[in-house]
Amino acid sequence: MNEAKRKKLKKSIKLTVLAEQAGTNSMYLSKIIHNRAKPSKQLAEKLASIANQMMFTDIFTAQDFLQ
Repeated sequence: MNEAKRKKLKKSIKLTVLAEQAGTNSMYLSKIIHNRAKPSKQLAEKLASIANQMMFTDIFTAQDFLQ
């Protein structure tokens, strides 16, 4: 995930809530958004969808979480 989107995500929503709703843990999510872990495509799509819903926007894509 690029730095601008990472900052927006961290500023706008609680990552623990995003992780919980996506069925993962906050430590793994942190690794994903800092490009230290690569999730499955299915999890990346789920994370993008939930993040967009929580922020009432459509800026995140699965690719953001796969980078």
